[in-house]
Amino acid sequence: NTHLSESRTTFGAMGGYDRNVDYWTMKLSGVYARKFENGWSVGFGPSIIYSRMRSDISTATLQQTKGERSWDDSWGAGFTFGVYKRWEKLAFGLGYSSPQWTQTFKKYDDVFPPIDHPQHIQIGISYEVIENVKFLLDYKWIDWSSVNIFGKKGSEGGFGWSDSHIIKTGALWEVTKNTTLRVGYSYGRSQMNSDDVFSNSLFPTPIEHHVSCGFTHKLSETLELSMSYIHGFKKSFTENGKDTGEFFAKGSEVSLEMDLVAVGLTWYF
Repeated sequence: NTHLSESRTTFGAMGGYDRNVDYWTMKLSGVYARKFENGWSVGFGPSIIYSRMRSDISTATLQQTKGERSWDDSWGAGFTFGVYKRWEKLAFGLGYSSPQWTQTFKKYDDVFPPIDHPQHIQIGISYEVIENVKFLLDYKWIDWSSVNIFGKKGSEGGFGWSDSHIIKTGALWEVTKNTTLRVGYSYGRSQMNSDDVFSNSLFPTPIEHHVSCGFTHKLSETLELSMSYIHGFKKSFTENGKDTGEFFAKGSEVSLEMDLVAVGLTWYF
């Protein structure tokens, strides 16, 4: 959700538009997993995407989109796949999510092609350094450049994003059989760049460094409570005007800092 106090363009300021985007998405996966006699576990299943959006964003002709900030819906689908194995102290996991192919938002097809979700791969290991304390290391690749809306340059109606390569590390401490504490850090170079800052000003993604902490507490044999906190350190980009034109958007700046708290309840049945 992005709501700017002022419009991005002069025409937008005159018409009172080009400063708001609300985008919501939900992903539901149904996965079947099986553990084999050699210790390897394999999971696979389809996923369904439901998204909603409203915006008063400007079109390429500097007019307000025909959607005029009314809600529109989109459905999509894809699949996920994963493998996992644990030895005495070492564990390995790999997860793959296909592109999540989605419908076009009909009210906003004058601005956006289908907002597909990119395919991604994540590989991770954990190692028990001492009893009940594990060290974790992950690598994640997100294929932004292959998705039409994300890979295209801003002057072509996209965001000009590069693929993400993210390294995550952390530690897990099983304090008791019912309580686990976690800390973590991740770094991934921002997918946006200084050539397309103006195009990304309603969809800012500059943050590169994150730290996190959290816990899980087992309330009963079937119920677990989890909480986590994530901080994304402030990062700024300034438009250089190379893609949008020297006089159109040069000097536009995007900054973002993030604090996120998540609460989860897990029920085993």
